[in-house]
Amino acid sequence: MEGAAMNRVEVLIFDMDGVLVDVRESYREAARRTATGYLGRLLDWPPGFLDVITLEDVAALKLARGFNNDWALTTALIALYLAHLPPLPAPRLPPSPSAREVLQALWGTGSDVAAQAPALWAQVDVASFAQQVAAAGGGLEGVDRVLGDFPNRAHLFAEGDLRRTNLVQRLFQELYLGRDLFVRTYGEEPIWHEGEGLIARERLIPSPRTLEALAARLPLAIATGRPRAEARYALDQFRIAPYFTAVVDLEDVQAEEAQRGERPLGKPHPYSLLEAARRAGGDGRACAYVGDQPDDMRAARRAAEVQPFLGIGCTAMAQDRDRAARCLWEAGADFVVEHPDDLLDLDLWRGGQG
Repeated sequence: MEGAAMNRVEVLIFDMDGVLVDVRESYREAARRTATGYLGRLLDWPPGFLDVITLEDVAALKLARGFNNDWALTTALIALYLAHLPPLPAPRLPPSPSAREVLQALWGTGSDVAAQAPALWAQVDVASFAQQVAAAGGGLEGVDRVLGDFPNRAHLFAEGDLRRTNLVQRLFQELYLGRDLFVRTYGEEPIWHEGEGLIARERLIPSPRTLEALAARLPLAIATGRPRAEARYALDQFRIAPYFTAVVDLEDVQAEEAQRGERPLGKPHPYSLLEAARRAGGDGRACAYVGDQPDDMRAARRAAEVQPFLGIGCTAMAQDRDRAARCLWEAGADFVVEHPDDLLDLDLWRGGQG
């Protein structure tokens, strides 16, 4: 644990995934399984047969710029593997298709090249691709710059509403939420995954005693890229809602984007951090943000251009903690801790360590 000194922090803001909630077997696994499932349907391979994408691949791409949103990360993985296939027959869609019709139209369009796919995909290096995307500016715009107008782009259905043409988001949400939560959230029956959701595998990272002790010293808030229902689910599931005075979620960011006519305002843009600080009574005051990704630290650095703000990196859930710490420092972290419980040891909070 290292870092620079600062006057007492008056509001402490948390990222949710990777700091408060262990999502290695939920969001990260959903990204991997959605990408492999999507490609498997394209090639008409049996479910579970295709396993070319690993959690290490997901982690490598997550460290590139612009992938705070796991739907975008999943889209990038699918695009990369589509780009390594020969040109495929275009899917035939009816006018104004439903998500089910998009899935049916996509299914098997790559079956003629299925036998070639393993050899072609053995050449894919996701870690190298992630570095190229980061150098190209990150996010899906960086993916577009790296891959260009690849022949199979017409097979990537990742835009619009998940009830219609956003098949990537649809498959991801069905897998992550599970049937019951998906139906309650979106009002539609699943088209792909009928079983339990990966959300059930999530675990709380910090001790409730840590959150209780911190909340006794200063206001706590959350700035997350989660949809509101999923953020609320975690707060209720782990019974930690009483510790937090404010939560800024995906819908808040989208509403601000609509009002400003400006996109994107998700991290590394500082909007969600500054808004969480404002709602928690920290407008213009010294604040800190705890995150596990380089974009979290970049957001904190940009917030520091508006008011005093520290970025605190957390490596608790990283597969390679040393590498994760290096990436966090390089992105501008002021401190790096190995676990959110270690926050109590930082001499930054009102009342010190007593």
